[in-house]
Amino acid sequence: MGISAEKWLEAQQGVLGSALIDPATVPIVLSQTDAKDYSGVNLAVFQAMRSLFSSGQIVDPITVADKLGGGSSSYLVQLMEITPTAAHVQTYIDICSQGLPLAGNRQHDGCYVRHGRAAETAGGCDRN
Repeated sequence: MGISAEKWLEAQQGVLGSALIDPATVPIVLSQTDAKDYSGVNLAVFQAMRSLFSSGQIVDPITVADKLGGGSSSYLVQLMEITPTAAHVQTYIDICSQGLPLAGNRQHDGCYVRHGRAAETAGGCDRN
């Protein structure tokens, strides 16, 4: 049984926020998750982290924002603010790795559309 799109997106955000808050979690995140565990802007953040780490560069909010380019800083700050603690990164990874959300939710332009509304993945999507 899958999880809801909302829980899946929250888990993605928790994993990425953990990596931004605590550099010690970056190798854990990159070894236990992969691109299929992310969607939309979260996938772009994950790929930027992976690219930086693979090339031996520091993975932090400044380097990830630089890698992503214009306008990404505010989303990275949001990821850190909504992540309660990096101490629970393994729980977030476990939820995130459960796979794609339940049928009936469809991805559209980086947002998950449910009941006629878009669930937020980044700035351009409606919240709720």
